[in-house]
Amino acid sequence: VEQGEYFRAYHEEEQATGDAQQEDEEEQATGDAQQEDEAAHAFLQRFTATIDELLNAPSWDEARSIIEANKDILFLPQAVPILEVIATELRKNDYPAVAEHIDMYRDVLVDSEAHGFDMAWESFLKMHDQAREAMRDLLLAPMQGSSLRQALLDNQAILLSPIVVAVLYRAIAHFGSGTTHANAYYDYLLQLLL
Repeated sequence: VEQGEYFRAYHEEEQATGDAQQEDEEEQATGDAQQEDEAAHAFLQRFTATIDELLNAPSWDEARSIIEANKDILFLPQAVPILEVIATELRKNDYPAVAEHIDMYRDVLVDSEAHGFDMAWESFLKMHDQAREAMRDLLLAPMQGSSLRQALLDNQAILLSPIVVAVLYRAIAHFGSGTTHANAYYDYLLQLLL
């Protein structure tokens, strides 16, 4: 009888220890999941704050500084897919200007992944210069006796890039839609391109 009671007492003690260990493991798992959720939330807050900074950067130099200061989150593999989701949602909710800006920065990040940030940024600035020239050509085409259609065809590749649309939106936001002939024209170009 004593051995049976001893065995039962030992078994109950083992079970109690096992139950306590299981509870500790469950608490640890819950704590780990909570920490992961908090880390993910903190990441998304910092990521969206960085994107907001980029969207409101007053110059390309400032935008570059923001990207360089936040490389640790912008160059993570999750960054580009998150930007794509954000841009898609912005388009669905009728915010194409912001979506185009996000696409523009997404392109810089993708290019950075392939060629390094310095080369990607130089390429971005060259594309920006090409965009300005293409828009100038469009603006001046009727005044120089060229057809608007031909100017559009000659510059089609650059004019359909996110940077052109973003530059147009920035120009309109900066100078006001329709307040000058140039901005009324920029507004018209946006309608044509979108």
